Amino acid sequence: MKKILFIEDRPLRQAQYFTEAELSALKAISGLLFPAGDDCRIIIDKINKEELEVDQLIALVVAHRSAFSAQGLLFLVQMTEKREIDLILFSGGSNQLNYTAGKRQFLSMNSNQIYKKELSALFNEYTDQEGFPLLKFQYGDNYELELFLKYRLLQTKLSLEEDEDLRDLIELKIEPFETAIRRFDPQPEKFNQTIEYKIAAL
Repeated sequence: MKKILFIEDRPLRQAQYFTEAELSALKAISGLLFPAGDDCRIIIDKINKEELEVDQLIALVVAHRSAFSAQGLLFLVQMTEKREIDLILFSGGSNQLNYTAGKRQFLSMNSNQIYKKELSALFNEYTDQEGFPLLKFQYGDNYELELFLKYRLLQTKLSLEEDEDLRDLIELKIEPFETAIRRFDPQPEKFNQTIEYKIAAL
């Protein structure tokens, strides 16, 4: 069975989003490693010292970005990439989609998006399914439609914008959406047809 390593150095944040019963249910998920207290601090320290060796069954690491030093964060990103382990980094200061997919998936998201009522169900789905799209953690079951709609909105803004500097900024925002769309639709140029089809299917 696939395992998930969840690294959170601020346990009080969990209490802001979950009841005690919900948090207990989350921690009881088979395959979810949820270190707390000293155990969590030891793992963070090992990452910052570039010494962490993860279980061979770990398929996904979910971690609070600010828990690590710059060196530790780089180590975590490179280690998970080398081992082809999916990685989700969350932070209260992250408000823009950052998603890449190759031999492994990487997703950067805001803390209030990772801590939602569906988290237990999403973790269970991830451990049970092959090829589970990390974008479900961000957008839910309608993640494909959400991506297409946001992509279309940015393309419209780009077509109307005349300032070159602002166009460059919009193009940077478009890139991760194109990456995500190509993961399940290799022809993003046909996104208008796909949008209409998905809306009709709702």
